[in-house]
Amino acid sequence: MKCKPPSDVEYVKVAEYDYENFQREAYPFSATNPLLFHVLTGAPEGIEGERYALDLVRQGVELMPAADVPGMKGLVRARDRVAGDDRFVFLTPLTTFGASESITAVNRQDVGRPAFAFDAATLWDASKNGFQFRVRDLEEAYANIEPPEAPWEWREGIDDDEWEAMSYSQLEDAMDEARAEAVREDLECMAEAGTITGDDAWEALMIYAQRAGGLISAQEAQAAGQPLIPEPPDEDWCPEAAEIARRWELRERWLDMFWGLGDPQATIFGSRANKPEVLYPGTIPLCCATWFRRGNGEWVRLDPALCEQGRAASNPRKRHVTTARPQR
Repeated sequence: MKCKPPSDVEYVKVAEYDYENFQREAYPFSATNPLLFHVLTGAPEGIEGERYALDLVRQGVELMPAADVPGMKGLVRARDRVAGDDRFVFLTPLTTFGASESITAVNRQDVGRPAFAFDAATLWDASKNGFQFRVRDLEEAYANIEPPEAPWEWREGIDDDEWEAMSYSQLEDAMDEARAEAVREDLECMAEAGTITGDDAWEALMIYAQRAGGLISAQEAQAAGQPLIPEPPDEDWCPEAAEIARRWELRERWLDMFWGLGDPQATIFGSRANKPEVLYPGTIPLCCATWFRRGNGEWVRLDPALCEQGRAASNPRKRHVTTARPQR
């Protein structure tokens, strides 16, 4: 994948709520040229994480879906994998994934870790199939679909010697895999009902960004987004998913997400309950990023010279980093 991030797009810096001492952590924002964010969740924090991330940039490292990297199966939960989520790199529009309630300088889960922000249009154009747009993290819905007990079939194919040699964590993984496989169709149905695909995904992203920037009203955003909402899970094909979608009020979550908050500060730093995700079906070079978050929380433009250093490096072997699990 080749990409050249735009250099002429203007962004505003959206500051933290009531945190004058954390102005450096202000997020870059554009309602017409939205950014997609990804945190290196496995990286160290602070200056150590900053050095680590910039070294990956110099080496030409790419973000890659877990399904494309041998041995990375364990990085993604069984239910996410069975639903098909391991085929994507996960990004979040306009902000990082944040905390369970709200994003502030003191409670943000990813604070201090290196992160990258990519121009959405650049990634869309670089992909053959664009990307997908998801209403929010579906882990809660997936978990409610899974059967409470692993089916007996999970032991099939494991002989007694192998059984005795398996660790507790390996046994847990095997049971999780069996539980997820037992409701594969329901997990796939939930993923489909919670995700907009094709050209509609780009339209959904732009509605969300324009609403966040206050360019359109809540009513306009909801009216434009409503026709894009996927059909609910089919009652006959995946009854468990259909029941959870009703109980979880999936359609209402879609409508609330499009309704939005109409303010970039509230959208970026508020509760993540209605924050969507973007699922990218391929690799993303870190050099494609427009912005980079330093160890002190400051967002800065990614220096193109770092990428030039990587292209001139003598080591011909390209390393990869896999962080495709959902940003939760």
